[in-house]
Amino acid sequence: MILSGVVAEERVIVFISVRADPSSYPNTLTDSKGNTWHALSPNTGLQGGQFFYAYNAIVGTGHTFSLTSTNWQSSAICVSAWSGIRSASDPFEAGTNNLHGGASSPYSGVTETPASIGDLIVFGLAGEVTTPVTINSGFAILDTASGIGGASPEIGALAYLIAASTASVTPTLTSGGGVADLNAAVFAKA
Repeated sequence: MILSGVVAEERVIVFISVRADPSSYPNTLTDSKGNTWHALSPNTGLQGGQFFYAYNAIVGTGHTFSLTSTNWQSSAICVSAWSGIRSASDPFEAGTNNLHGGASSPYSGVTETPASIGDLIVFGLAGEVTTPVTINSGFAILDTASGIGGASPEIGALAYLIAASTASVTPTLTSGGGVADLNAAVFAKA
């Protein structure tokens, strides 16, 4: 599957939402610029979500992404690009998965604690949910993507927060209903 997006920064974070047989993991992400992608642990349930990231990435016009997964039924992808994230070394600090964040809206159950003020906290929702997807706690929904394929298309949603303190945050996402899994990750500021 080829999914397109134009990005213009050096740190790229991708969240994928895959409705698949759990035996289909791991997923593999590649792109048209030849970047090295680091995969975080996926939720391995039927509504699996997974973060990938590349730092010191090569980006530009015509940038495409390709997801490889076996036994998948439907998938969606959300792409974001960031400046101000550590690039001299791996920026990943922490990550949490909550298999089955909820059988119905609202969804919660992942908490992240940034190490520093200014860290980037991202949350992904993977599920067979209805839109719109909303979030509380000062977070903003960055992207919502509808799935490709399958009788019940998967939805992916990506939300973020720039940490204003080092206090733990636990967002609550809502939608029109459905089953969803949650993923979270913290990336260090530059």
